[in-house]
Amino acid sequence: MNTRPHVVGPDAVVLRFAHSHEVRVPLAAITGVAAVARADYKKTLQVEPLGLALSCVGATNMVIRLRSNTPVVVMRHRAGDPVEIEVDRVMFAADDPRTAARAIEDRLPDRISG
Repeated sequence: MNTRPHVVGPDAVVLRFAHSHEVRVPLAAITGVAAVARADYKKTLQVEPLGLALSCVGATNMVIRLRSNTPVVVMRHRAGDPVEIEVDRVMFAADDPRTAARAIEDRLPDRISG
């Protein structure tokens, strides 16, 4: 089995769910990151007012706060071309929220905290 973990790159946080979904969040737009649990999503990739959630079994445990109306790139691998969606936050599931938050914060130009 091949996994596709989340990655913090030089310019973006790349969030993934298996081989079906990928969300690219620009590091330069991040204003905060925190562990926040939520478990009421109906879809793996769900857009709601000002936010986007990439959930695992309907749940997320992290939130990345962004500058207002930040475009994030969303790729649904079965749907083809990537699309940009403007959001103020991205919620996702991480195996280890503390480590995920630290990895993101360590890549930010002006280190922030939750």
